[in-house]
Amino acid sequence: MKKFIFTVLAVFILIGFVFSQNVTLTQPNSGSKWMKGKTYTIQWTRPGRIPSQIEISIHSPENRRFTRVIVKKTPNNGQYKWTIPQDIPAGKYEVRLKTVEGNSVARSKVFQILDPPKTMRTMSKKRTPTLQTLPLLDPSMKSQHARINQNLIPQTKNKLNRLAKSLYTDMKRMKFAEFHQVALNKVRKNFPYVSQKELDVVMFYSLNEIDKNLRQEIEELQGMSDMSQLDMLKLQDAMNKQAQLMQMMSNLMKMMHDTQMAIIRNIK
Repeated sequence: MKKFIFTVLAVFILIGFVFSQNVTLTQPNSGSKWMKGKTYTIQWTRPGRIPSQIEISIHSPENRRFTRVIVKKTPNNGQYKWTIPQDIPAGKYEVRLKTVEGNSVARSKVFQILDPPKTMRTMSKKRTPTLQTLPLLDPSMKSQHARINQNLIPQTKNKLNRLAKSLYTDMKRMKFAEFHQVALNKVRKNFPYVSQKELDVVMFYSLNEIDKNLRQEIEELQGMSDMSQLDMLKLQDAMNKQAQLMQMMSNLMKMMHDTQMAIIRNIK
């Protein structure tokens, strides 16, 4: 009986020894920085020998009391996808492989587990700060824009739409005070032979088209069930720019009159 027990133990030790001589943990490596909440693949070289099942665990070289079994039994196929739990403290760790009998066979290099950046943590809708309601477009502005649109020739309308698309891109990447001057310069460059009154019409039309795109972007952001801090900043910036855009269109309205509609057909 003793001889049998000794033989069994010897076989287990031999299996663990042979297995350990053929297994190398390749991921994580010493340069790995894994983030809590994300999924990573633990990888190792797969020997062509038994055992077919292994245990994977994680250990802290800084706090030797910390040990966490990742999976008690998984196929020895060379990889295992692991989603890092939020309750694991950030720090340095190593992954270890064992036979299901408990024999240690391989360990990884020391790598890091990090907390996610604050900008990546989502905020529930209940904690979203209250933002001002998106104001409706003034009916007079809407009517004025419609009249301009009706009187434009197709070639000019296409040119104006391309200009508005370009200005919308400019506005998203800069402060509104800077955008105002950029818009004026770009309008004059695209329509160099028109009068100041005609430039006002071009600017008013372009700003209305920009307002449509900006409102759509704001509505999409407001419709998100969960918003990151970065999304909140984007929304606040878009709301501020939309308010300034409305003021800019209102100022242009004061300088425009219905009698000017007759000259729209001359804009080229």
